[in-house]
Amino acid sequence: MKQQKVNRVTLLSILSLGLAACASVAGSPLPSGTPVSSISTPPAEIPVTGSTGNQTASSSSLTATPSSSAGMVIVTKDTPVLGYFLMDNKGMTLYTFIKDPSGKSTCNGTCATIWPPLSAQVLPTGGTGVWRQFALIEREDGTMQVTYNGMPLYYFSGDMTPGDINGEGEGGLWFAAVP
Repeated sequence: MKQQKVNRVTLLSILSLGLAACASVAGSPLPSGTPVSSISTPPAEIPVTGSTGNQTASSSSLTATPSSSAGMVIVTKDTPVLGYFLMDNKGMTLYTFIKDPSGKSTCNGTCATIWPPLSAQVLPTGGTGVWRQFALIEREDGTMQVTYNGMPLYYFSGDMTPGDINGEGEGGLWFAAVP
């Protein structure tokens, strides 16, 4: 119990630093308590399951196509809480950062440690329900990042197991990518 509390405190400290870094990189810091609107509205409540307190999308279906030689397959997941959102073929949720302009990543340094980019050398394939375009963009550090419909895709370091959606609505800036 004590170890879980320490891990949560550590994770919250890291998240605070990451959100501050992301906000300062992407523009002016957010005023305290000010909601940021986005194209995706965060849910009022996400069910919490398990002893670790991880938020998990439950009672859902995962839709995938077989992996191709072209690389990773991006799939959709449908949940009662969020509806459809994108995941990699290992079940890890993919996110977008609303301060990213189309076709460019602004999450670098500490921000990219908290929100690792979906990196690839070849374009992923879309599973059933994924109908928009993937592209690759070059990041500040020279690596290639996958975009979906122009928006860079990221993972969240706080998602520990497939199905976790702990980054949803984080800071009013991060949302599960929608198909």
